Amino acid sequence: MTLPRLIVSALAAVVCCLAEQGVMALRVGNPQGKPLAGIVLATMGDGSAGAPTDKNGKTRLRLAEGTRAKDWVTLQVAQSPKELVFLSPWDGRVAVPRFSNESDNFVPVVLAERGDRAMLENGRLIASLAAKVNLEARPRSQPAAPPVPQEQALKQVAEAHGLEPAALEKALRDMQAKSKDPYEKGMSALFNRQFGDASDSLANAVTVREKSLKKVPMGIVNAAVFLGQALYEQGKFDEAAAAYRKALAYRPDDAVTLAGLGASLLKAGKPDLAEPFLRRAIELEESKP
Repeated sequence: MTLPRLIVSALAAVVCCLAEQGVMALRVGNPQGKPLAGIVLATMGDGSAGAPTDKNGKTRLRLAEGTRAKDWVTLQVAQSPKELVFLSPWDGRVAVPRFSNESDNFVPVVLAERGDRAMLENGRLIASLAAKVNLEARPRSQPAAPPVPQEQALKQVAEAHGLEPAALEKALRDMQAKSKDPYEKGMSALFNRQFGDASDSLANAVTVREKSLKKVPMGIVNAAVFLGQALYEQGKFDEAAAAYRKALAYRPDDAVTLAGLGASLLKAGKPDLAEPFLRRAIELEESKP
């Protein structure tokens, strides 16, 4: 290849990479792992909606100006031929991958049609439902605010997903014995209010996920946040604070994590340290649309 052609190729590569800046690739599937076509996803806030997913479930989203790799964005379904709910990420929040054309630089998303019982047939997806229920019992930014009773949280999540509460409850309880995955076991134990078992399994999940050759921030954050909740429930407030700090290192300025950290420090007898975290959590919660 002559020098001019080398220069042209190099310039083309640069242009290609530049074209990727501010764009996030997504791959959308259902609980059975099949691609979902015709789904329009968007980011909340200043981002835009992407084109409908193709037959392979792929689409690309233009992110808000200034969004960088490793920043967190919240996804939402902007248009769909069916009523869909998020299963993965369970809260719709994802870390933006590197802006490049590498084959693994996409965000996998799992959506389910309301009422699809396949949600209850996969441990990873059951763990997502457990997260939604367990979240309601989390430490609050305002300590006087009581957690939502588990029965009420279970009913709310079941209704939102078109599931029978009894069927969802059985799946959440049974996962602890059936699964070999530490995160899944921990989330089930937390639901079963077996807090010692939950903290052991979730601490293992954090370690395994941090040692992974390909760290996935979402996975580490989820395990660390719910580890903090399990430790908090045991009265191990300093350890709970450490778990929440770990989660914040991967996902800064998150209202749930800030509230957990602040509440843990408050219970540990450190109100001066707790105050800025609780105040910031309240600010973020009040700014939600």
